[in-house]
Amino acid sequence: MRGFVFAFVMIAVLLLTGCAQTESKSSPTGAALSDDCDIICYREQLKAIGESQGIIAMLAELESDVATDPTVIERCHPVAHELGELGYVLKQDYGDAFVEGAPICASGYYHGVMIGYLKAHPDFTEKEFSVVCDSQTDPFLYFQCLHGLGHGTMFYYDHDVDAALKACDLLKDTYERESCYGGVFMENGLAAEGYHEGEIDPDDPEYPCNAVAEQYRSACYFLLTSQVILHHTPVMQDVAAVCADAPEQYQTFCFQSYGRDVSSQTISGSDIPRVIELCSYAGEHRRDCIIGVVRDIVNTDKSIGRAEGFCNAISQELQSDCWWAIGTMMQSLNLSEAVCEERAGAFAEQCKTGLNAYD
Repeated sequence: MRGFVFAFVMIAVLLLTGCAQTESKSSPTGAALSDDCDIICYREQLKAIGESQGIIAMLAELESDVATDPTVIERCHPVAHELGELGYVLKQDYGDAFVEGAPICASGYYHGVMIGYLKAHPDFTEKEFSVVCDSQTDPFLYFQCLHGLGHGTMFYYDHDVDAALKACDLLKDTYERESCYGGVFMENGLAAEGYHEGEIDPDDPEYPCNAVAEQYRSACYFLLTSQVILHHTPVMQDVAAVCADAPEQYQTFCFQSYGRDVSSQTISGSDIPRVIELCSYAGEHRRDCIIGVVRDIVNTDKSIGRAEGFCNAISQELQSDCWWAIGTMMQSLNLSEAVCEERAGAFAEQCKTGLNAYD
């Protein structure tokens, strides 16, 4: 049970909606969007920095621009993918490329590294694929490696979702497979003009979740709302309605996905009144929305500090679920029950329950 659900906890990733032009913002090394340089041009500027100054400088530039430019924020995850592919090309070893990486833009750089790895190894064997991430001892990077394999298999199999999912089935256990499935569905959701094709039905917002084999559906619904926002409607009340129409057994996954996207639309949960407003659209699944928000905050920050402040700021009736959600993320940060005792106050038991939920 731990592997099945803990994989979903780790897939607290940011998928963001389309881009519009915005005025140029200053940046330390000169990469910037403008009327004369669209998102593709900007991506190439960043890659030029990587080639001339190295991966760390390239990602520092992206991080600086994310802090100031809304258009970069909106497309930062797929841009980070491209930078990760370059990182692999520069290092020719995914572990070395990971060392110089950073978790900005929902860790898109790491996913891109694994895309680059699979593109460079077109003749991998089933055995090689099943053990490629075994060298990662850090829980966070281990997950990013597995999840990145899912992204990479979509490129390897020319964005054939079923073929990519079957490749994920080669992995050793439930946690590894579910982490990989999430990468497949996340990559499918990124299908957009100028990026790549995907299996999207403009008339059915639940597709392909309602069409894949049963064993893959939980992972798909856990990423569905990002796809809905990108390809169907940006109106959050309508997005919540899609989750409400989903099969009952998948609504929890869908509304936690919705919560992750609420976080992305509120500056990673910083606008708490707006979070509460958007989560109210989830109705009886409001707690799942809050859980999705909190997990995204922790995943973005790789710490629980800001999530702790969020939980303490919302209504008491939601704080129990909020602290439980923090607990579920603490294993990935190598935090112990003592942290719950020190910081969760009256909700220490809920925090510890979350920490131990998937043992």
